[in-house]
Amino acid sequence: MYNQPPQQEKPQSNDPYGGQPQPPYGQQPYGQQPYGQQPQQYGQYQYGQQPYGQGYDMQRALAAQKSYVSSAVIIFVLYLFFWLPGLIFNVMYINDANKTKRMSGQTPSGVGCLYILLVLNILPLIICFMAVAGVGLFGD
Repeated sequence: MYNQPPQQEKPQSNDPYGGQPQPPYGQQPYGQQPYGQQPQQYGQYQYGQQPYGQGYDMQRALAAQKSYVSSAVIIFVLYLFFWLPGLIFNVMYINDANKTKRMSGQTPSGVGCLYILLVLNILPLIICFMAVAGVGLFGD
């Protein structure tokens, strides 16, 4: 009856979020899973996925390339001038080499040099102790 302006129809959208903020690209909103997928439980990984990220793989690759030859040369020089610091650093480098071996799965180069230096520098100490103990036991 009255001259009323025609009411505008609200356009119907296919927005599944109903005007709510949308989650980042590739993620589903909380509580919704894509059709046909079961929610992934904590601690379960899809086939081919690893529990560690790309950074872990990079650490393993770098650990596989690590060498202890230069460390063995430094320790040799330390043993020449300062016996006790050389021994301490030798043990520290051997522990680091074992950690690298566990991470990479293979023995890094130069570890044999570290063990040889350790044996060659502890062996005279053991011989001296045995000589002192032998003199003390047998007199004269």
